[in-house]
Amino acid sequence: MPRVDEGRKRTLGIIAAILLAPKINGWHWDGRDGAPACESAVAASVGLAEKILRMIDSKFPATTSG
Repeated sequence: MPRVDEGRKRTLGIIAAILLAPKINGWHWDGRDGAPACESAVAASVGLAEKILRMIDSKFPATTSG
């Protein structure tokens, strides 16, 4: 897996949280760590967030100044 800088990690986290929120809105969270449904929903949201960022990168490539 390629190295991800801190700014990109924050962006992925924000996008994933936005995508995850509607999925878990009605859940009655019991506080267990590692609940399979939660881990699956988080993994799916992070994967979709990564895909969104790749699509943005392909449409708007980074430019270097200098």
